[in-house]
Amino acid sequence: MKTDKPVLLCIWNYYRTDHTEYLIELSKNFDLIFLHDYEPSENSGCIKNYKKIFWNNYSTPYEILDKLDVSKILFY
Repeated sequence: MKTDKPVLLCIWNYYRTDHTEYLIELSKNFDLIFLHDYEPSENSGCIKNYKKIFWNNYSTPYEILDKLDVSKILFY
């Protein structure tokens, strides 16, 4: 589901909900996508209701940027 909001790719410690709760406030202005390290079956994470992607599904970082039309990247 594509919206008119810019895409914020979060390379983030998604297991730290105490840090992530402040980041979720950005969802008013951005579509948040969290980049996880592993395949979905190996990593459940703590973030709910937000798109998750996994490194294993892409050949290069450039592929992620191109396919998701990323506007900003937020590094933890």
